[in-house]
Formats: sequence, C-alpha cells, structure tokens
Amino acid sequence: EEGQGLCGSCGGGLFERPGRAGGGVIMTKNYIGIDPGISGVIAAIDPQSMELIDDLDCPVIKTAEKNIFHTTEMARTIRRLSLQRTVIVILEQAQAMPGQGVTSMFATGRSFGLWEGILGALDVPFRTVRPSIWTRKIFNGMSGEGKARSIQFAMRMFPGIDLIPKGCRKARDGRADAVCLAYYGAIEDGYTKMRGVA
Repeated sequence: EEGQGLCGSCGGGLFERPGRAGGGVIMTKNYIGIDPGISGVIAAIDPQSMELIDDLDCPVIKTAEKNIFHTTEMARTIRRLSLQRTVIVILEQAQAMPGQGVTSMFATGRSFGLWEGILGALDVPFRTVRPSIWTRKIFNGMSGEGKARSIQFAMRMFPGIDLIPKGCRKARDGRADAVCLAYYGAIEDGYTKMRGVA
C-alpha cells in the first residue's frame, strides 16, 4: 500500500513513509542511528528540521576489569526516545574486519545482537545496514577517507554536535557514525534532500 513500508530487519511492523494523512497533516517521525559496540553511540534527529535531538554514549556498567552493557538503561533510552515521537531506528550491521581477532569478532556480534533483541522486545521498527552501504550513499563525492569523513560530514550537517566526549581530546567517530546512520535512514525514506558537502 502506498505510503507504507515494511520494517526490513524484523520482517514486519508497517511504518508510514513521508506523505500526508487523511486530514492533510504531514506525517513525520524521528530517526535514530545506533553505532553498536561497548563504546557505541545513540543519536536521534528530526529529518524535517535537520536538528540533532539527542546523542549519547551507549549505557555501560563500569567494573574493575572492563565495561559491560547496561541493557536495562539501553532499553530505557530507546523507550524514552520513542515516547517523544514515532521513531525508526537504523542499526549498523556487525561485520568482521580483516585481521580482527576471535574475541573482538564475538564482542562485535554480541553487541549487535543485544540491540536487535532490545529493539524487537520494545516493538520499535528498525532496519540494519552494512557500513559499506550507508557510507557509499552519503559520502559520495566527498574528499577524505575512513572515519574522518564521518566526522567531517556530521560537523557540517549538524553544527551543534559535540563529537568530543568528556575526558577526551579528539573527536570520536562513533558519535559521528550514529548521526550519519540516522541521516541515512531519513534520506532513504525521502524525508530530506542531500546537502552538498565538499
């Protein structure tokens, strides 16, 4: 049916594409990008105003040995964002990298699976996308390479974004990636046009 589409990852859950409801009101929703991982980031944008609504680090529990996922707070964060307005989540798909060790590969897959489970349990529509797909889409024609492009793009598209976490000196590409993922979702659904980034 025109104006609707399937939630690609969960195999169901119709969501409305940009258009007008029966009363002539333009339907809109926020897009959430999730860069999974223990040091991942959650970012939400309004696709019509192109404003950054929220960006925060993945909730973790700090232990003497390492950080572990705070799954309860992860779920609470998504629930809070979804109560403000209907949302679509764009979750970066986990994939093994050349030279990545077994332990690292397991951790990458586990973090991705945790987010899939949380989103599914909360009945929040989401889609997954491989890094090569979303980067090719929104970085097309941009100079630079690697994570530097994410940082450059995020700073130009969302001037108010803080890419330097407390206690750090350099911009963190995870924050930039999360915003870019949300932007990619909006672009794919036709909510906004690409802006030129040199």
